[in-house]
Amino acid sequence: EAAGFGGPIWPVHPTRRQIAGRAAVRSVAELPEPPDAAFVAVNATATVEIVRELAELGAGGAICYAAGFAETGAAGAELQARLDALVATADTRLLGPNTNLNAFELFDDLPGPALALVTQSGHQGRPIFQAQAIGVAVSHWAPTGNEIDLEAADFVGWFATRPEVGGVAAYIE
Repeated sequence: EAAGFGGPIWPVHPTRRQIAGRAAVRSVAELPEPPDAAFVAVNATATVEIVRELAELGAGGAICYAAGFAETGAAGAELQARLDALVATADTRLLGPNTNLNAFELFDDLPGPALALVTQSGHQGRPIFQAQAIGVAVSHWAPTGNEIDLEAADFVGWFATRPEVGGVAAYIE
């Protein structure tokens, strides 16, 4: 649940009529209006189609979790090329694919300027939670995945403007 968001949340699922107590629609086309952000948690092939539908609808952005793109070989690279071409001609921004849900973890509210972390690999960011246990304040984490659209530099630049951020760390492959 998006605590404190205050806007509408519309689950999309082809067969379920309700998710987490909210009415679900069967497809992106059934959404009552373009979402500000869409969280796409389907396989790689379906990701391409869902992002196409979101772009046609005019969604502000999409976060794509699926692996199975260029990091997996020729077939995945072809899927990634299709997704890249689609996003290049759309106004919809994309984080990922091959990112993870950990980007939306809540961090402990520790005193002092905090660290913002940018990683291409979601796995490399996990130690940041261990750092909190020894008093390292963390405010943000952006695992950028395959960087079809939004990339590490976008997040480093944005984090650098945030008053709660005292420094930006990056693990870039």
